[in-house]
Amino acid sequence: MLEKFGTEINKAMQAKKKHLECLTKNHMVGSQNKLEHLWSNYHGQRKKTMQQFSQQVSTALQQWEAEAHRSEEQEEKLNNLFRQQQKILQQARVGQNQKLKAIKELYEQFLKNMEEMEKSHNEFLHGAQEELKQEMATLQKKLLMDAEGAFNQLCRDDAEVTGMKPGKERGKEDGVEDRVENTGEEDNEIGGRCPLD
Repeated sequence: MLEKFGTEINKAMQAKKKHLECLTKNHMVGSQNKLEHLWSNYHGQRKKTMQQFSQQVSTALQQWEAEAHRSEEQEEKLNNLFRQQQKILQQARVGQNQKLKAIKELYEQFLKNMEEMEKSHNEFLHGAQEELKQEMATLQKKLLMDAEGAFNQLCRDDAEVTGMKPGKERGKEDGVEDRVENTGEEDNEIGGRCPLD
């Protein structure tokens, strides 16, 4: 009876062992399948995330390269514009210097012409004054000679009419000559005070 009871116990233990092994096996298979599923999902998500990150980084790099290229183009345009402006300013500065030099030369020439014109004008005035003095002296001399001749003629006519002696006539003529000479000296003094001198 004990042997029978021991045999039944062994059978029950064997059955429980098999059942436990079956459960363990099923559980392990399920866990393995679940782990494989989780790993597959993780791997897929990781791959998808890496692809998205790579795509975003690639897009950002492309945009950055495009921006850098545009920046280089803009910088080159600005450099060209700066060089052009600098060249224009240099040309303008050269032109201004040339104009200033031309104005300075014109001013110096103007001063020189004014000095020459003033010198020529002074020489002309001096020559005109000298010529006028000579003409005045000649005119005074001519007037005195005409006056003396007319006076002498009057004296001769008067002597012929009154029968005056030649000696007295000569004395009168001498007196007339003295008065004429004095008059000539006064006229010369007046001519000497001419405003044109």
